[in-house]
Amino acid sequence: EWTARVARDRAGELRELARSDPQRLAEALRAQSRAPDANLLDLLAAAQAANGELEAAAEIADQAVTLAQRAGDGASAAAIAARRDTYRQGRAWTAPHPVAPHAALVEQGDSPLR
Repeated sequence: EWTARVARDRAGELRELARSDPQRLAEALRAQSRAPDANLLDLLAAAQAANGELEAAAEIADQAVTLAQRAGDGASAAAIAARRDTYRQGRAWTAPHPVAPHAALVEQGDSPLR
């Protein structure tokens, strides 16, 4: 029970850090990683870009692309490269928000059109 409580507390701390300071979270995860990881570098680059550090974000994203390519993950490399290109254009990358069809919202009782 004690370990479960500690894990819940730690998870709560990480969620709060993700909301309040995503760059610090990404840097902490990167520091704790045993080996370079393209996904963690991609996360760090996105956090840097969101904080206006676009040049640093592009450099980190370049490293992530290289790691993904070395791992044989062409799809991830291409996706990270696309995000890197937005940083080079002076913009932070934001994830597209999926749009639920109106019928699905009605089914769930969440339709704003009721």
